[in-house]
Amino acid sequence: MATNDSGPARRRIVALDGLRAISILFVIIDHLFINRYGTPPYLDYPSIPLTLSAWGVELFFVISGFIITKLALIEQQASGNFSIGSFYIRRLFRIGPPFYIYLGTILLLAGAGLITEPLSSIVQAATFTCNVPDSECQWFTRHAWSLAYEEQFYLVFPIIFYFMGRKFRKIIVYLTIAFLLYPTVQNLFHLNGFWHPAGLLAQKFSFICVGALLATHENIFRRLATGRHAPVIWWGVALFLAVFLFLNSSFYLPLQAKWTYRLGLVILPFCFAWIVGHAARETGIVARLLGNPILQFIGTISYSLYIWQQLFTGAWVHYSVNSWLLSFPMMFVLATLSYYGVERPFIKLGRRIINVGIGARRLALPVTAPPERQTLGALENR
Repeated sequence: MATNDSGPARRRIVALDGLRAISILFVIIDHLFINRYGTPPYLDYPSIPLTLSAWGVELFFVISGFIITKLALIEQQASGNFSIGSFYIRRLFRIGPPFYIYLGTILLLAGAGLITEPLSSIVQAATFTCNVPDSECQWFTRHAWSLAYEEQFYLVFPIIFYFMGRKFRKIIVYLTIAFLLYPTVQNLFHLNGFWHPAGLLAQKFSFICVGALLATHENIFRRLATGRHAPVIWWGVALFLAVFLFLNSSFYLPLQAKWTYRLGLVILPFCFAWIVGHAARETGIVARLLGNPILQFIGTISYSLYIWQQLFTGAWVHYSVNSWLLSFPMMFVLATLSYYGVERPFIKLGRRIINVGIGARRLALPVTAPPERQTLGALENR
């Protein structure tokens, strides 16, 4: 799965594409179960799909924080510098075109009377503010809340990385601790008003920061992953996820108001980071399972699929007439067309613009760089 960047051919991390596929499938299954067809009667805990959907997005956040930080570290190591302008161009041409084409489609369909979506909702989604308090984003743009978190992260990250220099590794530790602990502090001191929604924002940003933390401290993760206690950690992660899923999905144990739940939200990002870190190493049974061809294809188109699935998984009430929009397999068709017809061409265009503006700078890695650094290359992510 080689891709051409502004330098030599670079290989994607196959297992991370597999994780992306699982993440987006969690989201799709939840939307179909809860919104389109209702929860199956044999499912004891109706909120299990909802929890898995949230986990899918949060796993995306960890992957995003990891890859973006890793790429920045590679660029800094290879060239001795980090270009803020190049970072923004890459993100703009990676994220913007597919998303705005989707919003344009929603605008046309709403105007034609096929779906119901107010203009204010589309405008707010276009400005990546669907995650703010009292958001007006309706169903067909509601999923833009996750893109809002990532875009806000992308807006601030390069500035911090550029100006902090070698101190960035310490800064990301402090930010991670702050984001992880803030919701608990807010609840402990009963901070209301602005402080309450700020706690919700901090909770999501903590997953991105833990991903960045993984990238800046891979040496520590590598020692843990290859040490004698690695199997124990794997069993601990699996047990925690199973118990947390059951408790969080049970109507009989309202953990939302308990300290055990808040402690779980502190541990959860590190469980995902453990999984992402192992996938990035591309060794072991996890990497082999994630290399399944079907997962690979879904993971490759995962960004476009995440955007377009919202159009085909809404409740019946959101559609004004009976049309092809009610056929959910069409999401895979449009996502594939979006990936090959929009994503890839605009990514290449962004690279050409960077090459022209920076004099075709190459980000070739030193031959002495560790193998993990040589495999990341131009990994692109939502």
